[in-house]
Amino acid sequence: MSNEHESAWLQSLYNPLFLYFDDTLVLHEVTGDGSFYGLSELKIKADKLVDFLPELVGIDTCKPSVIPLITLSNAAAVNIHIKPQENGFCLLITDANASVAEMQALQQQTHVEKLKIAESQQLQQKIEILNEELVQASRAKSLFISGMSHEFRTPIMGMLGNIAWVEKQLSHDKSSMQKLNAIETNATYLLGLVDNLLQHGKLSSKQLKITRVGVYPKHILHSVLETMLPLAEKRSILLAHEIKFPRTLNLLIDEYHLRRILYNLLGNAIKFTDVGSVLLSAEYKDSHLHISVQDTGIGIPADEMEKILLPFTRASNVVHRRGIGLGLSYANEIIKAMGGDLKVESQSDSGTVVTLILPATKALEQVASEKHSGTQNITGQVVLIEDSTEIASLYSYYFHEMGIDLTTVSNAADLHALLRKFTPDILLVDHILGEENGIDLVEEIRVNGFDGYVALLTASIDVDQRLENKAINAGCDEFIQKPAEVERLVETVKSQLHRIKNASGDRGTQALISAYLKTFTEKCASLISKLEHLKQSPDHPDNLKPLKILVHKISGSAGSYGFPDISIGSIELERVIDRYEKTNDRQTLKEIEAGCYHLVRELEQYID
Repeated sequence: MSNEHESAWLQSLYNPLFLYFDDTLVLHEVTGDGSFYGLSELKIKADKLVDFLPELVGIDTCKPSVIPLITLSNAAAVNIHIKPQENGFCLLITDANASVAEMQALQQQTHVEKLKIAESQQLQQKIEILNEELVQASRAKSLFISGMSHEFRTPIMGMLGNIAWVEKQLSHDKSSMQKLNAIETNATYLLGLVDNLLQHGKLSSKQLKITRVGVYPKHILHSVLETMLPLAEKRSILLAHEIKFPRTLNLLIDEYHLRRILYNLLGNAIKFTDVGSVLLSAEYKDSHLHISVQDTGIGIPADEMEKILLPFTRASNVVHRRGIGLGLSYANEIIKAMGGDLKVESQSDSGTVVTLILPATKALEQVASEKHSGTQNITGQVVLIEDSTEIASLYSYYFHEMGIDLTTVSNAADLHALLRKFTPDILLVDHILGEENGIDLVEEIRVNGFDGYVALLTASIDVDQRLENKAINAGCDEFIQKPAEVERLVETVKSQLHRIKNASGDRGTQALISAYLKTFTEKCASLISKLEHLKQSPDHPDNLKPLKILVHKISGSAGSYGFPDISIGSIELERVIDRYEKTNDRQTLKEIEAGCYHLVRELEQYID
């Protein structure tokens, strides 16, 4: 580029104007177009700096400097460069309007960004407020559901207790029993729905409490199977099991919630299976308990698999059947709360497999008397203070069924009067007793010298650690929610009575169990012998009857002595024998043989 071109380029960019002054600040020379800056009428050797650039009066002209972004009288933005010279100085004025425009644009952009950030922050605050309102609304809804579920559950439980009592009174009246059974079936169904709502409310309102204690999972599984067996038989569904760990396996698990999950999963499997079977399988590996429930039922459509774990959601092929869509959702959330995982595999019309995997570390082994005393009659004095007559009647029924005598009182005055007569082994105290407070009552009787076992019962869903700590500090040994955990209450009382009984030196139950165990060798030999006679002459009725009687006796005695695994195996074998009596089918005979050897293996586990 030539010098002329460079000069023209600089001229177009900056419009330079050179002004030369002497030491007296008088203008001596001008180079450039002053009109662009409103300085077209400058007078050489006449005008002074103060006449047209008063902004620069007092500036140091003896050293080079730059004064940026000066606004002149014509509103032009300029940069002024000062260069000292001999006997004066030079001012170079350049156009800065483009720089000002860029700066203003940048400032405007920054302002817009700040406004956007402010709007975004305001929107975020609104979102956070709305989220909090939604959380509060959801929590209020869950508390309402839980509260209403409890209000429904209490009278239903009382109803079931009274039904059980009436059934005993009218056991001889077949017509009345049929009607009572219908009432009981519907009440039990409603109770299941309410229980699921109650647990869903606890989950949503963060009120769920997981309590891990040492339990024997094989005992739990057999107990649940025994409970579900009548429902399966009613629907002509085969309920089978395959448990791949010994009866002595003792794990730290929340037994109450595990039972509730199994009841839900087995109940669903039986309910949605019209023909075929339901198989419960379990194994323990890598410090995890694996339990699967497999059925041959209607299955779940492939396009609906993702939504079935959502609460109040049901597959389209079950809308005509009972239920509200909480069973799987409840199981899934509880398993997550326990640190586990739930998997569902299914195809429409091809059955379903639900597998739960729970972390479970091994606990200390318990003595034999604690493992097998579940159904023994238990001695001890237990007192319940409960102001609800329905709940008191229900608990009395449950405790009586388990062979435990329960005395009930309804208020603090009656309790004090009773304590003056005798000292119970265990005291069960309702948290709210009308206008009285159960925690205050516990503290009072502890001060008066009562040193027995005390469990505080509460129906509130707003249970937090502070309330539990308050109860423990007042002298309570156990804190139990009611009425949803009535089974846990009975088990707690049974366990505590056994401790008291063992501490007092009563070894009668253990002696009975030991004597019963000694008969297992003979029972195994007798089973094999009678099976061989049947195989030799399968068509001879005299060979089937002795085996059937023996299996029936084993079933009854094992249940009475607290061996549910043996009892259930015997019951299932009895069903196969009954089927063989009607069909005389050779395949069924093979099932009898397999059942006998399975029962022998169950018995041999207990033989030293």
